[in-house]
Amino acid sequence: IKDPFDRFSDIAGLRAIFYNSEDLEKAVRLIEKSGDFVNFSDGKKLQGDDKSSEYGYRAVHLDAILNPKKRGQLNEYQNLIGTPCEIQFTTVFAHAWSKTYHALSYKENRKVNLPEEEQKNLDNAFVAAAANLKRIEEDITKLSKRFHPGKNKK
Repeated sequence: IKDPFDRFSDIAGLRAIFYNSEDLEKAVRLIEKSGDFVNFSDGKKLQGDDKSSEYGYRAVHLDAILNPKKRGQLNEYQNLIGTPCEIQFTTVFAHAWSKTYHALSYKENRKVNLPEEEQKNLDNAFVAAAANLKRIEEDITKLSKRFHPGKNKK
């Protein structure tokens, strides 16, 4: 295979898992504003993309490379400049959903060999479950805001 690593946007990967969506959103904003990374495809400002429209998976993905202007002059980063990585931010609930979905129904790696119609039904059931998951995540976030030690209780 000629230049196999040129075809991938995620030679390395990281999934950060949060208890609630508010903390997840803070982390996404923090990494976007840091300037330490830029977008893999165009070298411009890094911006997360919400993957919930695909299969119902609830996460923010960032396809990134180190910002050569900010990190390129530092010796410890020289061998990493230009290496694409994918950074994922998700909640503990969406992570569990994702692991289950991947085990049963994700793309061509399907573990369950179902007829096409049943596979569609399974995929649709996972999308519906993800919608329910969104409501649960919102409830958990509200509870976290209300009862987290150190935060103003209302």
